[in-house]
Amino acid sequence: GRSRVPRVDPVASFDELIEASAAYDVRILFHSGLAPSAGPPPKTAKDRSHKVLALIGPEGGFSDHELARAEHRGFVCRSLGPHTLRVDTAAIAAAVAVQYEFGCALW
Repeated sequence: GRSRVPRVDPVASFDELIEASAAYDVRILFHSGLAPSAGPPPKTAKDRSHKVLALIGPEGGFSDHELARAEHRGFVCRSLGPHTLRVDTAAIAAAVAVQYEFGCALW
């Protein structure tokens, strides 16, 4: 029942995404190597005005160096659960997690 299709940007390098991340209110990096309950939500208020950047990793996940760089840039690192997901499934799971947490549409 939505009137707009969510925006999915083309594949970008990790460096390009990190540099562009300053334009977003909330930055979440989903990584399979983390515990599902890794800390509090990035924001607690359900606010439709958040501009959210959600990253899902490459096959094999993000490196420790990439995780550290992302956290340094204000990303909150989260897990999508204990199972390794295919990229198409991970994208849907990440979109649902963001929508659930913020109570808003993703577009």
